[in-house]
Amino acid sequence: MAHPSRAELEAENVALRRQIREIQHERDDERRKRDNTQRGYESLVHNITENIAASGAGPAGSANREFIDDILKQTDREKENLQHKIQDLEQRLKDEWSKRGALDYGSAGQLRALQRELDTIKEDKIELEHKFYEEKRKSNELQRRLDNPLPNERANRVERDNEFLRHDKWKLEEKLKEEKRISEEWRRKYEQAAYPRHNPVEDDLRRRIDTLNQQVEDLKRERGIFQMKVRQVVEEMEAKLHSQGLRYDEMQQAYQSERRDKENLKKRLDDIGQVSQVQALNDDIARLQKEVIELRKSKGKITSDLEDSQYKLEIEEKRTKDYGAKVEEMAHEIRSLEHQKKRTEIKLEAVLNEKQEIETKLHNKRENEEKHQPGQQQILHDDLEKENQRLKNILRRYEDHLRSAKDLGPLTAEVERLEEEKKALRNDCDKYCEDNEQLRKQIESFYTGRMSQGLSSVDAMLQENMKRMERDKEYLKRKLEDAVRESDDLREQKVGQKKKDDSKIQSLIMERKKLEGEIDKLNLANVKLKEQVKKQESSLEHDEFDKIKYKEVISFSHPIDEPQSIVKKGSYSDELHLIDADVVTPSYEDLLKMKKELKELHLGVISLKEKNRRREEEN
Repeated sequence: MAHPSRAELEAENVALRRQIREIQHERDDERRKRDNTQRGYESLVHNITENIAASGAGPAGSANREFIDDILKQTDREKENLQHKIQDLEQRLKDEWSKRGALDYGSAGQLRALQRELDTIKEDKIELEHKFYEEKRKSNELQRRLDNPLPNERANRVERDNEFLRHDKWKLEEKLKEEKRISEEWRRKYEQAAYPRHNPVEDDLRRRIDTLNQQVEDLKRERGIFQMKVRQVVEEMEAKLHSQGLRYDEMQQAYQSERRDKENLKKRLDDIGQVSQVQALNDDIARLQKEVIELRKSKGKITSDLEDSQYKLEIEEKRTKDYGAKVEEMAHEIRSLEHQKKRTEIKLEAVLNEKQEIETKLHNKRENEEKHQPGQQQILHDDLEKENQRLKNILRRYEDHLRSAKDLGPLTAEVERLEEEKKALRNDCDKYCEDNEQLRKQIESFYTGRMSQGLSSVDAMLQENMKRMERDKEYLKRKLEDAVRESDDLREQKVGQKKKDDSKIQSLIMERKKLEGEIDKLNLANVKLKEQVKKQESSLEHDEFDKIKYKEVISFSHPIDEPQSIVKKGSYSDELHLIDADVVTPSYEDLLKMKKELKELHLGVISLKEKNRRREEEN
């Protein structure tokens, strides 16, 4: 599938933006109309609430009730009128939207349909934007590759794609949040416009009832808190009476735990300093190892380049040697041809001399035969012809050799040419050797310069590392000082907290002493009351005994009010009026309950101390 061009994407993007802008204008018009209706409704409701509040501020009575009823009826009528107005406005909005051919916002289904259409348009826009960004990224990628190609092209491309995707994801999330917020505002406005509000008077009464219930709950909670405080004081008093040794052990244990905390804090600070220093040294060692590996890689590259140049130089030297061997071989062939030429010339001279001798001999022989044997002339002539033919064949053969010897001229020219080529090759070889020597010197100077530059860079890096280590040491010192300062602050806080706890303990001890004094007073009062009760009982017994004796002696015609007078003069009920009503002796069951509560309080105090100890250890 062919990708669309950038011009097509830009045209589609412009068209899509135009459509979205038109939809946004229509939506803004609708919002404006609904906001106007909502503001009218809110102003009416505000006027109603102000009228109700003004009516509630008057005095109580029947006239005020009638006035409030009239205002409520008026508010109901205004509410009905407002509902009719809202319905008329909604109907007008529906008519206007039906005229325009748009969707009706009156129902939630049509609102969701319009929202779905907007979502589809936005999704298409997002897809087009993705295509546009993809094409733009590809063009930028190609331009960047043409301008500055990088070795790790794939990693950069993946990182850039991830950046584009993260940017697109952020844009989509922001747009989704905006659309959710807008849809929520539309829904809330529609619900506010479609459904009436509650009665403000009922809301005010409901709020007052809620506040009263909350006040009742707060009072109950405060009562429970006071009861708990009373139980805590009683339990602390009992714990003070029965756990003096335990308190001493706990204080000793707290002192030991505080000492252990201080030692652990010192160890932790030392460990933190050592670990940070070791970590910094490990980082520096790892950095130096990386630099050494990079230097080794550069050294290997330099050595490989030098080996390549040496190999090329050896190849060129071998080629020059091969040229020299070929030249020597051709010179040897030329020398062999020269020797062969000389031999053929010598043989030719010998053959010519032999021919001359034979011709002279034949000539002499003919002359002699003509003189001495004229009859045998024909036979000798045939023999001479044969000999002549043989000699001609020899001459022809030697002429061929001579012709071949004459062909040595081009061979000599070839030999001279080869000699010139040999000289030229020798000159080229010498020049190439000089060039190779210069190249070797340049390579050696270049690589020695590179090595010196690398060593200088290594020295600079080592200096930077030393400076960095110094900075890290300073940073670690500052961190250590901060840690020591924080530990000192923690110690000061612990000392302050300990002082506060000691002051609280002293105040609790004082309260316990006060309570102990009050308990002693109560016990003394109880003992006194018991003695008084015993005295009253004994006095009552004596009085009754005296009365009985008096009744036995005296007649029974005593007045009716006499027992009342006896009770009035001195009785247990009169003594009870003299006793303080708050001072009551507790029963055995009350004492058992108090002991149980004291045990629970003791366990709670132990758990709180454990929690405080854990918190101190954590700190």
